[in-house]
Amino acid sequence: EDQGLLHKYAIGPWGWTEGGGRGSLEGVRKVRPEELPALLEEGVLVVDVRPADRRSTPLPFAAEWVPLEKIQKGEHGLPRRPLLLVCEKGLLSQVAALYLEAEGYEAMSLEGGLQALTQGK
Repeated sequence: EDQGLLHKYAIGPWGWTEGGGRGSLEGVRKVRPEELPALLEEGVLVVDVRPADRRSTPLPFAAEWVPLEKIQKGEHGLPRRPLLLVCEKGLLSQVAALYLEAEGYEAMSLEGGLQALTQGK
């Protein structure tokens, strides 16, 4: 199910590359769930990038909602500060991070997404 969404959203300015280069999801900084409290205390801005129809899991922390589609179009209006992007499984947030990094933002993705938080992984 998410693979279809990923394909829909991930074909962007770079396409797919191998080996962690520019445009690769492997190059995105991933934050482990246990790192989250320290980042929140430091004032990182959490951004929920899930589409409206995928926002069933509530967030256990404050976050702005900016769907991936708006980020892809450059219609996000996000401030220039460190951003932690979250989604259900951590895939869409990695794609969003690639777009934002291309615009010069410091963006990172929550590894495993919200499922990792709720399942204690």
